[in-house]
Amino acid sequence: MLFTSHIFVYYFLPLLLLVYYNFPHRGRNLLLTAMSYVFYGWWNPYFTSLMLFSTVLNFLCGKVIAMPGARPGRRKAALAASIVVNLGLLGFF
Repeated sequence: MLFTSHIFVYYFLPLLLLVYYNFPHRGRNLLLTAMSYVFYGWWNPYFTSLMLFSTVLNFLCGKVIAMPGARPGRRKAALAASIVVNLGLLGFF
């Protein structure tokens, strides 16, 4: 699915906006994440596994960075790992 396709403009986006604004505030980020997986997986479902890998890695690295009492070296290592893996995926594709 492309941003300029009729499926996105006339079906996906209006449905997403309708559901988003009627969804509880607490779950909106999860909804947008799920719909992002649908959007990227529409063209090739293989991409959802890459997005899942990147999402989980970034979530775990964010937890390490935000951990109270974490050493600065550990925080920098988590940040570096996140950046290297994400740029590596971007460079590969």
